[in-house]
Amino acid sequence: MIKFSYNLVSRNDDYYKDNIDILSKTINTNLFFLDKIYKKDSVEFNIIDWGSEKPLNNHVKIYKEYEKNVNFFNVSKKDADVLSESYPNKFNLNIPVNLAVRISKGEFVIQGTSDQIFSRVGWLNLFNIFENKKKFKFDVDNTIFYVPRKILEFDFYKKKPSIDILEDFLDYHNSSYMYSKNSSFFIGGGYSLLCNKNMIEKMGGINNEKNSPDSGNDADLNIRLTRLGINQIDTNSFGVFFYKFPSDVKSIRNKLLKSKLTRQPPPIPLDNFPNDDDWGMKQYNIETYSPKKLINDIDINIGEYFNLENRELSFSNMISILSKFENISFNIQEWKLIFQIINIIKSNRIFGLIEIGFDNVNRLVSIGQQEKSTQILTMDTESKFSEYYYVSRLRKVQDILSRNRYGKFIALNSDNFNELNNNFNQIKFHKWSNLILVNTSSIKSKDISNNIENLIKDKVSSLSYVIFWNKFKNVSLIPNIDNNFKNIYNDKKFQIYINKSIILKNSKENSNIKSLNYFSIFNLIIVYSIFSIYNLINSMLKKIHKKIFRFKY
Repeated sequence: MIKFSYNLVSRNDDYYKDNIDILSKTINTNLFFLDKIYKKDSVEFNIIDWGSEKPLNNHVKIYKEYEKNVNFFNVSKKDADVLSESYPNKFNLNIPVNLAVRISKGEFVIQGTSDQIFSRVGWLNLFNIFENKKKFKFDVDNTIFYVPRKILEFDFYKKKPSIDILEDFLDYHNSSYMYSKNSSFFIGGGYSLLCNKNMIEKMGGINNEKNSPDSGNDADLNIRLTRLGINQIDTNSFGVFFYKFPSDVKSIRNKLLKSKLTRQPPPIPLDNFPNDDDWGMKQYNIETYSPKKLINDIDINIGEYFNLENRELSFSNMISILSKFENISFNIQEWKLIFQIINIIKSNRIFGLIEIGFDNVNRLVSIGQQEKSTQILTMDTESKFSEYYYVSRLRKVQDILSRNRYGKFIALNSDNFNELNNNFNQIKFHKWSNLILVNTSSIKSKDISNNIENLIKDKVSSLSYVIFWNKFKNVSLIPNIDNNFKNIYNDKKFQIYINKSIILKNSKENSNIKSLNYFSIFNLIIVYSIFSIYNLINSMLKKIHKKIFRFKY
């Protein structure tokens, strides 16, 4: 028996810049998690193909084991165009959603989109609700559930993380901080929909098919549901929410959303049941198709190259990074190190940063806030010097990053390398997916140097770059990694090494290494000085304001 019909509406066009890939990833990832909880055959995925000239079922890549779970319902371009005559982008926003309800075989329908997934835990929670619906105080079968969406970071998504890395991120990220589209619950906005199919059929579908093309259909539905006294519940209360793949800012989707051609407040609906008996294209013969492009590897879209399109930091990027410092600092060499690390992470499929020998609050605070999804492990070998010494070091970093990022952050207050190894096991290792920064000032003996050398050798296949930061120029104890890594950059205080086995698009190992000229440094100093002065004055004024007008707070 089909428990859920996961319905989505799409078209083979450039509404999203990577529409086919994102749709493939959405379907395969959801089914992967369902398979892991042994619920795959309880869910069908119905894709309404709204007038594609090149049908989606011929192009969307579906993992071969999931073929029977995926159905394409192709509406001809002729019919879609007629029914979308006055709609932006020639895409009717109301009828195809209702069509999806009509063709669904599940007890419950999920009206999703082509870029949203549940985590494994999300699917587990969802089944727990609907398989135990008699245990709830409210009537599950007569309730509309709104499903909020948490937005994945674009820089993380564009690196095409494997399902393994993606799931690790979803399990361990700072979910409380992640941006969510959940601000319009009381008017039905910012959500996807979940409800009993029979209930919505009695209403004549989800959307008002007579609604004007620019109107927000969610607000129209909310008005009608409220009149009928139907429960409306936020599934976030039950640990159920979508994760949304972000769209490129240059996509047609984002341009339409900014144009005021969609999602405008609708007129008050005159009828609680506005659609006629033919709602959802009842009179049309809609053909069903199976996916034709079956793949053997669920991670086929990852890509063969390690490096991405070069994301060289602009002047404004660099100022933004400096503005995130906790303490005012004009250490130019430190600036250069931070810029190089961020530039390397942005320009490559790097998902983790490991720092051995913490020595700077500003470094991790700025990198952690700039690269919000990158998992970070840092080892503070100096925290043992005093019982509360860690408070002004990693504790401060933890406090700031817990409010400003969502990637995993592991703070290790220890000089014990066995404990470092324990935490290494919590980092998801894939080919070349991590960068190591070694602060050589923390290397006090040859034994420590050997430990670091052996650790790098053991994890060599999962490491892309190794950076040695020579704070005190303690060169003699730097680990020897020349067998597996090639030196590609030397500065006064740091050296950068690249894994010799890395496959690059352009075969230039130092293409991600950027040097700052004196003019850029001078401008950075000027702007950062102005910002620092302004920030100090602003902070003082806030304190004075709170003191004088404390009744307001």
